[in-house]
Amino acid sequence: MDLIVLGSGIGASHIEGLPNRFPPAFLVRWANQAILFDCSEGVRFRLEQMGICYADIRHIAISHAHPDHNALVNYIHAVALRNHVVEEQGSSLNIYAPQQIVQDFPAVWNGYVPDNPTREEDIWPILQFHALPNQSVSSVEIGSAKLQSFKVFHGAGKCNAVAYRLDTPEGVFSYSGDTGDCTGIRAACFRADIFVCEASAKIGSFDSALAYGHLTPYQAGDIAKAGNVSKLILFHYTGLETEEQILADCRASGYKGELVCSQDFDIFKVEKSCLL
Repeated sequence: MDLIVLGSGIGASHIEGLPNRFPPAFLVRWANQAILFDCSEGVRFRLEQMGICYADIRHIAISHAHPDHNALVNYIHAVALRNHVVEEQGSSLNIYAPQQIVQDFPAVWNGYVPDNPTREEDIWPILQFHALPNQSVSSVEIGSAKLQSFKVFHGAGKCNAVAYRLDTPEGVFSYSGDTGDCTGIRAACFRADIFVCEASAKIGSFDSALAYGHLTPYQAGDIAKAGNVSKLILFHYTGLETEEQILADCRASGYKGELVCSQDFDIFKVEKSCLL
């Protein structure tokens, strides 16, 4: 089982003095299966850079509707145009997303592609939406794995957001999406072998977790410590603070497991831990 970091940054880019990283997207592969967590702007180009055809992706899990995590329309349109050029038919594409995204998708699609609202030609991917109910926990089977979603707090409570947990025979992967400190994120990462967690809030900005829904590195570490997480990978940090400062703030929480500030195109092996 491996994890490819396709984007570790924020929605903005090319800010003078800050490292330039793509918005969030992560590909997890296990036992001839793969799932893309968040479908941000330009993710198809990043998949190509890693030698992966974006049209071959069959599962996408979106954490919330904000466009630095959800550029699904652009992705679907690109898949169809590629199929048209190479004369291939569209394949099934399973999309796991909060109900808010699924319910609003037809209107969003129509705003982008008003001339083709129903996508009836055979070049279009066959969309299989899995709406995640606005409740504490829901789950679905993907091959040999179980994907669970956990309701989390983000966007001052106005954004229907989830964290994910993927249980496979090869290990447990957890992904925060964007979140504050809440019951959902603590449940999602419990005893995970690898936990990819956002750390968007500035060091010391503890109020952000409750006011809007972003974590400081310290809070991410505290959540990982309480969950007995084997390896914590931080993402979505702005770059205003150095990696050394971010890692030190996270360690101040008492978290003693493996700890990394992710960079675009990092690859990590997800190994099943012996933690009880």
